[in-house]
Amino acid sequence: MGSLYLGLAALSASVLLLEVGLTRLLAIHQWYHFAFLVVSLALLGSGAGGSLCAAFPALGRPLRRSILVGLSLGFSAFCVLLLWVHHLLPLDLYALAWDRSQFLYLALQYLVLGVPFLSSGLAVSLILESLPEQAGRLYAANLVGSALGTVLAPGMIALLGSNRLPLVAAWIGATAGVLFALRGPRWSAALSIAAIGCFTALIAQPPSSLAPRMDPHKSLVQQLLFPGARLVFSAEHAAARVDVVAGGPYHSFPGLPLVPTGPLPEQMALTLDGDQPSPLTVLSSGSAQLDFLDTMLTALPYRLRPGARALLIEPMGGLDLLQALRQGAGEILVLQEDPLVAEVVEERLATEIGGIFRSPRVEVLHRGPRSYLATRGPAFDLIVYCLTGERAVVTAGAYSLVEEGRFTVESFRAALARLAPGGMLVVPRWLQQPPSEELRAITTAVAALEAEGITAPEERIVAVRSWSTLLLLVRREPWSTEELGAIREFCNERRFDLVWLPGMRRDEANRYNRILEGPIYHDAVRGYLFSKDRGTFLRSWPADVRPATDDRPFFYHFFTWRQLPQTLRQYGQTVQPYGGAGFLIFPILMLLALIASGLLIVLPVACTPRRRERPTGRGAVLVYFAALGLGFMAIEIPLLGRFALYLDRPIYATAAVLFALLVSSGLGSLGSGWWALGLTRTLALLAGIAALATLALPALLEATLHLPFLGRLILGSLLLLPLGFLMGMPLPMAVRALGTSRHVLIPWAWAVNGCASVVGAIGAQWLALTFGYRAVLGVGAFCYVVASIVSRKVTVPPPVNARGSRHCT
Repeated sequence: MGSLYLGLAALSASVLLLEVGLTRLLAIHQWYHFAFLVVSLALLGSGAGGSLCAAFPALGRPLRRSILVGLSLGFSAFCVLLLWVHHLLPLDLYALAWDRSQFLYLALQYLVLGVPFLSSGLAVSLILESLPEQAGRLYAANLVGSALGTVLAPGMIALLGSNRLPLVAAWIGATAGVLFALRGPRWSAALSIAAIGCFTALIAQPPSSLAPRMDPHKSLVQQLLFPGARLVFSAEHAAARVDVVAGGPYHSFPGLPLVPTGPLPEQMALTLDGDQPSPLTVLSSGSAQLDFLDTMLTALPYRLRPGARALLIEPMGGLDLLQALRQGAGEILVLQEDPLVAEVVEERLATEIGGIFRSPRVEVLHRGPRSYLATRGPAFDLIVYCLTGERAVVTAGAYSLVEEGRFTVESFRAALARLAPGGMLVVPRWLQQPPSEELRAITTAVAALEAEGITAPEERIVAVRSWSTLLLLVRREPWSTEELGAIREFCNERRFDLVWLPGMRRDEANRYNRILEGPIYHDAVRGYLFSKDRGTFLRSWPADVRPATDDRPFFYHFFTWRQLPQTLRQYGQTVQPYGGAGFLIFPILMLLALIASGLLIVLPVACTPRRRERPTGRGAVLVYFAALGLGFMAIEIPLLGRFALYLDRPIYATAAVLFALLVSSGLGSLGSGWWALGLTRTLALLAGIAALATLALPALLEATLHLPFLGRLILGSLLLLPLGFLMGMPLPMAVRALGTSRHVLIPWAWAVNGCASVVGAIGAQWLALTFGYRAVLGVGAFCYVVASIVSRKVTVPPPVNARGSRHCT
C-alpha cells in the first residue's frame, strides 16, 4: 500500500510541475492569457477524471495497478505531445480577427494542453473512489506531492529552462508508473523503466521538434528579423526570461521633444519574456552624444533639484540612470529586482553601456521596491518610478491581468514618507486615448496625498507632456511661484505642453504637441481634481481609472463595459491579441468553463447505468462539493495576489502560498480522521477564519513588509497554516461519510469539486479585477458558510430509493 501513496504523491508532483512549467512557457512564447488558463485546465482535468469514474465505475473496482501505470505513462506521453504540437501549431493570436482558422488552432491548443491533466485526474479519481475509507491519507499524499512539485518548479526552471519542464514532469510521471507497478504486472514495471530512460535522453538533448514556437508578434521575434540583428544575451530563471538584441534599428527615447536634439546613440533592446523591450544605450568616448538627454522631459526634476539624492525604481537598461548621472544627481540608489537584468547591466554588457551602474555615485540594491520603501532609511529628493517597456494600446484591456504593486495608493504613500523636505515623486507614463494610464497615475497620487491627510492635492501636483509621454511630479508641499516659473521656462524652451500646474489657465495647455483637438489631458485632470463628486466622475469616464490599491493592484486594467461597442466596431481592424478584445477573454473563458463543467456533471449522471439502489440527496452533495471548490479558489487566488506584493515576486508567492496551503491541507486531511469538532463546526470555524483574514490580513502584511525576505517568507507561511489545515478537512471527511452509504456519489462529488474549482479559478480573478481581493476572500468565506449549512445532509445518510428507477434531487 505504501507504493500506492508514493505513486500518488509522485504523480501529483508531476502535475504541479507541469502546471507551473506551462504557465512560464506560455507566458514566454505566447501571452499571459494562456498562462492564466493553465490553472483552469489542470482543475478541469481533475474534474473530468471524476466524471469518467462516474460514467465507467468498473474501472476502479477492483483498483488495478496496470490501469494506474497506463494513466501515468499516458500523462508522460501527452507532456511530450503538447511540446510537439506547440512547435507545429501555426497559432497567431493577432490574426483571430481576420483568419477564422485561428479559432480552430486555438481550440486544438486548449485540447492538447488539457489532455495530460485528464489522464492524471482520472488516475487520482480512481484511487480516491476505490478506497474511500483511506480518503484522508490519500488526499494528504495528493496534496503533499503537489506541494513538492510546486517547490521544485522554480529550481527546475532556473536549472533546465521552462522548455524542458514538461519533459521533467513526464520523467516524474513515469517514475510514478514504476511505483504503481511494484505490485502490478512485471511488464508494467519494465515499460515504466524504459519510459524513464527515454525521457532522460529527451531532457539531456531535446530535439528541435520539441522547441516551443514563439509568437511572431513578440518584440524579440520582431527585433531579430532586421538585417544585422543578433542575440547577444539570453538566460532564464524562475520569474522571467531575459534577452538582449544588438545590431538592429531599435531606438527608444521616451520624452524626447519634436525639436532637433542632435545625434542619438545606438541602443540595444532588452526584453522580458520576449516582449516589453527596454533600451540599453551604447556609449562611446566623448560626451557630445549625450546632449539629447538635456532636452528630454525626464531632465525636468533634476533641474528643479540640482545635486539631488535620487532613488530610481527599476531602471532596467539604465536610460533613467544615464539621465540622473548626466543631470548631476549627487547620490543615486538603484532598485533593480531581477537578477538577470542586473547581470546584464552590471556584468555582461557593462562596458558597452559605459559602466554606469558601477559609477561611484551609484549604489545598486537587488530588492523589491515595496519592501525597501517600507524600511527605515535615508530620505530622497527624488523618487523616480522609471518608465519601462513600450506603449501599449489600452482600450482592449490586453494587459488587464498584470499586477503592478509599484503604482498603488499604498506604494505612493510609502514613497511620500521617504521624501526629504521639498522632495518629489517622479512618475512618467505613456499618453493614451482616452486618457487612462496617465489619468490613473494622477487619481492614485491624489488618493495617496489625501490618505496622508494632505489637503488641496491640486496644489501639490504638476503634470507636463511631450507628444508621447506624460511626466507627473508629486510632493507633500505646495509648489512655489519660482518653481512653477522654472517649469514653464523648461517646457517652453523644449516645446513641451503643460497638462496641470496650480493656477494655470486652460489656454496654456496643448500649445505645441497638438496630437488631438483640444486640451483633453488638461480637461481630464482638472475635471477630476475639482469634481464635486469624484466617484461620479470616475464612473462616467470612458475608461476605468479608479485609484489602484494593494487590494486591487491592476494598474493596467482600464476596460469598462461601456467600451464594448467600440471594441466590437474595431474588431478585425486593430492589431491586438484576440482581435482587439483582450479583456474579453475572461467572459469567453468563463463561458467555456461553464459549458465544460455542465457537461462533466450532467453527462456522467445521465450515462450512469441503472442500479437497483439509487441514493437520494445528490443535490446536497452537489452543492456541498461545489461550495468547497469555489471556496478554495476564492481564498487561494487572492492570497496569491496579496503575497506577490509581500514577497516581491509572483513566482515566490506562488511557491510559498501553494506549498503552505497544500502541505497544511495535507496535514488537515491526515488529521480529519481524529478531528473531534465535526464537519459542520469545522466548516463554521473555517468560514470564521477566512472572514478574519479578509479584515486583518492586509494590515498585517503591510505592517511586516519591512522584514527581510526570509522573515516574510516564514511569517507568511505560518499565517497560512491554520487556514490551510482547516481547508484540508472538509473534502476527506465528506468522502468518508459518502463511502459508508452512498459510494456511487463519490466520483460525482470529485467531478463537481473539480469543475467548481475551474469556474472558481476564473471567476475569482475576474471578481478581483473589479472588486478587489478582499471581496473575493469574502466570497470564499461565504462559500464555506454554505457548505456548513448543507453539510448535515451530506454526513447523515438519506433514505434510499430502491425502486430501480432514477431519483434526482
